[in-house]
Amino acid sequence: MKKRVYLVILALICAIVLCACGCSHEEWIDADCDTPKTCAECGKTEGEPLGHAWQDATCEVAKHCETCGSVDGTPLGHKWEDADCVTVKTCTVCDKTEGEALGHAWLDATTEEPQTCERCALTEGERIITDPRFTTEACRHAFGEWHCTAAVTDEMIGLPGFGNFDCIVKIVLNPDSTMTLNVALADEEAFNASLVQYVVNVAYEELSSSGLSKEEIDQLVMDNYGVTMEEYAANAANSMDFNAIFAAFGMTGVYYIDGDSLYSGTSWDSLASDTVIFDGETMTLPNGLLTDESAVFTRVSQ
Repeated sequence: MKKRVYLVILALICAIVLCACGCSHEEWIDADCDTPKTCAECGKTEGEPLGHAWQDATCEVAKHCETCGSVDGTPLGHKWEDADCVTVKTCTVCDKTEGEALGHAWLDATTEEPQTCERCALTEGERIITDPRFTTEACRHAFGEWHCTAAVTDEMIGLPGFGNFDCIVKIVLNPDSTMTLNVALADEEAFNASLVQYVVNVAYEELSSSGLSKEEIDQLVMDNYGVTMEEYAANAANSMDFNAIFAAFGMTGVYYIDGDSLYSGTSWDSLASDTVIFDGETMTLPNGLLTDESAVFTRVSQ
């Protein structure tokens, strides 16, 4: 009897097993982030879930799975840096911007300060000049363009043996208290000739120290450049704009005249004084320009 019971139970177990294994697993549901591959009929699974492909949170988007769209947490939120006069409101994390720059909040110029932005302290222009010394009336007799010939020595330019040459110093005193000072060669052709001769002399001196004769030096230059030493130096000199070089010594600034003093500088806050003597169409600076000798300017236009 007991044996029969065992046989019945065994038969039932076999039937259950046979029934369970009867699924053909023809329709599978693909694995996703949370669930492994699954048989649609019997629920059997294979493998492991894919797992989430998380993308870090940004200022505007929470941490999320790029595969299934699941969200974890919240966006970081922008860290805004307020707009200023020239820069719009900006997120320091992602550089997103909003709105517009504030623009400068200008305070009008005063006798003490130029036009000033009350937000960022940027300044523009000059302070208002109300001192009667700055009025054009006190400077009227000086208006115009003034020229002075100034001698320049080779010692001044640090080229012994170059020789002396003249420059024209041009000062323009305008009715609006602005001024310009420019320096130009008095005779550019003569200067070029002196320069060519100086270059030739220096070249011969330098190359002869290597034991070369003048004839050998001339031949060396001809072989390499196809010109004589003088022609080579002249070509080099003619390629240079010396007046542009001398223009670098010029300035633009402001001025006023008080009695026998000429106050000038690049701005009202950098004025320096020189003694000046006006006599009709001449203006004399007793302290000179390039030397201690007085400099006499002649008015060429008014």
